[in-house]
Amino acid sequence: MIAGFNDLVTLVKAGGPRKAAVACAAGEEVLKAMARAQDEGIARCVLVGDTGEIRTKARNAGLDPDDFEIVHRLEPSMAVRQAVHMVRHGEADVLVKGRVDTASFLRAVLDREAGLRAGHLISHVVVLERPENKGFLLMSDAAINVAPDLRQKVEIVRNVIVVARALGINRPRVAFVAALERITPNMPATVEAAVLAKMGERGQLGQIVADGPFALDVAVSPEAGLIKGVRGEVAGKADIVVAPDIEAGNMVYKALVHLAGWSAAGVVAGAVAPIVLPSRADSAENKFRSLAFGIFLAEAGLQAPLGAPERVTG
Repeated sequence: MIAGFNDLVTLVKAGGPRKAAVACAAGEEVLKAMARAQDEGIARCVLVGDTGEIRTKARNAGLDPDDFEIVHRLEPSMAVRQAVHMVRHGEADVLVKGRVDTASFLRAVLDREAGLRAGHLISHVVVLERPENKGFLLMSDAAINVAPDLRQKVEIVRNVIVVARALGINRPRVAFVAALERITPNMPATVEAAVLAKMGERGQLGQIVADGPFALDVAVSPEAGLIKGVRGEVAGKADIVVAPDIEAGNMVYKALVHLAGWSAAGVVAGAVAPIVLPSRADSAENKFRSLAFGIFLAEAGLQAPLGAPERVTG
């Protein structure tokens, strides 16, 4: 088990630097994160984008642009495609989203001919460090799948389980959250949560302990579970929280980061290589953590679910 991001960075350092292709790298917080990753010996960063803008932003951030390898691509769409190409063909180990919107970034990732598809649904996983060294809480999906149906939620669960196992959580406790604990027909999220929990109980989602529907407080707070009379292996002890939709996942994730001050990393699971997907508003610190986590997944070799096609290398 890895207790937190400091332990994870120490572990990644021991494996030596991996190469990261950064799409649309001209952002000061992005560049600060990449510079730190190089200084700490966990990554060699290739910055893809407008060379002049990258060099200007680097100087503005107090960095030496000559410390980086830069690949010039003037248009953002071309920069993203170039970074994806590098990862697809083994020229880089990890893909990183820089100062580009998620939709444009994912368009290149999901390209059927030139992207990083693995034959599975891809999904976003937020890795949150609990306060007081109490380990990680994983949440999905907060950035990619807008209103996943039951089939898509099954794939989201399978993706996030891969990430949990990389962290040493071999039998994760999975909470399917909604607005309350009762199955209520006019609240479809509660019905789907109950179905998913039953699938988990029957072993259809892998080696997990699953329960739901839960309100978020019951999923993460033992006290809330006791007060509401909800018992079980998952109540108050969830390792993974599966959000009902992107709005709920995104708001919880950003509330924990920006209001509660939790440390976070954002990655994409289900592709043929690790993809680092922080928010554009994330701090340099959280962007660094996201890159460190992507490198960790590359070293673990557990990014795509079992059964994914082999990675393209030429």
